[in-house]
Amino acid sequence: MFNKVLFAVAFLGIVSAKPFDETASPADVNEYRVAHAKQFLLTLREACVNRSGSEEGYQQFLSAVPPAVRCLKSRIDWPQMMMDMKLMTQDNRKKVFETYCPKLVDSKVCFDDTIQALSTCLARDTKASREILGEMFSGAVTLFCKNDGEFIYETRKPEFRSCITGVKKHIKECKSTKIASTTPWTEYGREECSELVKARDCLKGKVNSCDSRTVMDIVDIYYNPIFKANNCLTMPALATDDQGAIIESLNEV
Repeated sequence: MFNKVLFAVAFLGIVSAKPFDETASPADVNEYRVAHAKQFLLTLREACVNRSGSEEGYQQFLSAVPPAVRCLKSRIDWPQMMMDMKLMTQDNRKKVFETYCPKLVDSKVCFDDTIQALSTCLARDTKASREILGEMFSGAVTLFCKNDGEFIYETRKPEFRSCITGVKKHIKECKSTKIASTTPWTEYGREECSELVKARDCLKGKVNSCDSRTVMDIVDIYYNPIFKANNCLTMPALATDDQGAIIESLNEV
């Protein structure tokens, strides 16, 4: 349950919103978004109650969303951005991303209250939890804007779409045991870090078979901030196939 919430936060709507699916009708896209929003809220409420013993963080989140949306709309013309990216070509992609990416970075302030609410749900140390969620947001924006929208072109490839379809099943197959799932993510020790490293390596093995590195980049939006906050990859005997590369990427955050 906890992992589902965190992956929902990590994706930040980048792939679930389907803004670039040219075959989908507006009604289909809207129905998809509403269904996923409802599922996210149900999952979040259950996680808040299970981990904090109350709905306080959940109610805070519900109250924080409308102001966050208004703030975002005041900073970014979202329909225009979606249209510009849908019509984007290799010739103008640099201009498009130079226009919108600084605005996306600046929009992080819009989500301060929602991040605080999620922190109340998910950890006793809300300051450390806020930092993790903030890095997840930053990681998502960085991936989205990297190389002037390379991510967008990757998501249009058939191998990406087929790979994304199987991610939910792979997460279940590779999930860590109850130890890492019930321990606050700001308080991981050797045992919990080991669980998380193994889960990440397992998921990488599943995802690599579908030949889309972009999917693993999305997954690491979730894992990397938690590894960093708990110094997981610097613990002796906690190795991962990509340990060197991950540590290097964390140093860039």
